[in-house]
Amino acid sequence: MEERNVIIVTGASGGLGEEVARRYAATHKLVVTGTSTKKLEPLLASLPGSGHVAVAVDLADPSAADKIVEAARGLGGFKALVAAAGMSPVMGEPLKICQVNLDATMRLERACLPLAGPGSVAVFVSSIAGHIRGVFDAAITEFFNGGTIEKFAEGHTSMSAYSASKRGVIMLAEVRATAWGAKGARVVSMSPGLFDTPMWQREVAAEPNLKVTIQDRTPLKRVGLPSEMTDAIEFLISEKAKFITGTDLLVDGGVTSARMAPEIAALA
Repeated sequence: MEERNVIIVTGASGGLGEEVARRYAATHKLVVTGTSTKKLEPLLASLPGSGHVAVAVDLADPSAADKIVEAARGLGGFKALVAAAGMSPVMGEPLKICQVNLDATMRLERACLPLAGPGSVAVFVSSIAGHIRGVFDAAITEFFNGGTIEKFAEGHTSMSAYSASKRGVIMLAEVRATAWGAKGARVVSMSPGLFDTPMWQREVAAEPNLKVTIQDRTPLKRVGLPSEMTDAIEFLISEKAKFITGTDLLVDGGVTSARMAPEIAALA
C-alpha cells in the first residue's frame, strides 16, 4: 500500500494553519499556502523535516486549487487536506468572504479527491457561526448544484456572508462523504468557538464586547487555545477517527449547546 504522508494546509502563514503545519512538519511532507511569499518563506525555513513546498495564492482565484494540488503531486501519497484559510467578517466584502471560505474549499475538495485513497482525509475548518440551521441551506444547495458564488453572495452583509459560507463548509462535508467513502477516504469539518488567534483578535478589536459576551456564554468560561484546535484536527486525521466522516466536530467549549439548548427548569 502506498504510504500517505503529504498534507496540504491552507492559511499556513499564520493562526491555525501555521499551528497545523508545525504539528506535522517533522513527520509529513507539507504543501503550505498563504497569500504572501514574504510570509511563507520564513515559515518554510523554520519547519523541521524536508521536502515541504510553499504556494502563494489568492484563494478567491478559481485557479488556486489546481495550483495547490499540482504542487502536491510527486511528493508522495496524499494524506490530508486541512482547509484552514478563511476570512472573518471584518476582513473583507461579502463576495470575497464567500469565495475564500466556501468556493475555494469546494474547489480544493474536488481537486484533492483524485489523489485520495484509503486513509486520506479532508478537514474543513468551519465555525460556530455555521451552526445556524435552515436559514442558508436552500441557497447553499443551489450553489452546490451549479449556482455561482457571485449569486450566492448577493444581498449578504459581511457578517451574514461569513455565517452562510461557514454553514456551507459544514454541508459540504456532509454531501461529499459518499464520494470520499468510495475511495476509502473521509471528509469532515471542524467548528471552532472562541479561540485566541489573530483572526479572532481582529474581530474583538472591531467589537470589544464580543469576547466578553461569548466567553460568558461558554460553559467552560474561557477562551480556547490554538493548540486545542490543532489537537482536534490531529484527532480527525488520525486512525482514531477512522469511522468518522460526513459530520462536523464542534470545538467550542460548549457555547453552541448552551445557546441552542432550551431551558428546562427541572435540570437547572
